[in-house]
Amino acid sequence: MRLRLSSLAVTLAVAATPVAAASGLRGIMKGWKADARMTRNMLNGDAKYDEAAVRAALQAYVTEAGQVASRVNGQGAEAHDVKARFLEFQADAKAALGDVYRPAALKADFSRVAADCESCHSVYNND
Repeated sequence: MRLRLSSLAVTLAVAATPVAAASGLRGIMKGWKADARMTRNMLNGDAKYDEAAVRAALQAYVTEAGQVASRVNGQGAEAHDVKARFLEFQADAKAALGDVYRPAALKADFSRVAADCESCHSVYNND
């Protein structure tokens, strides 16, 4: 069963209203999507590898995922699931930061980061 992003936003105390929370989370995820595309292109050899840009993208994932996870409220199963997913994403991004200077190793790390995104999006619909 896929849940809508607006139902996810109800679990987040990102903003004063669920609508604002949903749009704030969408903004963060749009940035993540652009960074993922950039990083994937570099790791696949479609663009020149820029360690500083990849480091900045991964650090943004770590920081913003932590911020989102810290704003998850509620005691229900959905709230716990959402928080756990963002914390796993954060941990995988942090691990990838350790290999940013080794693109071959980073490629495997980044596949886990991307899998975190896909697993969450398979449950929580973001359209």
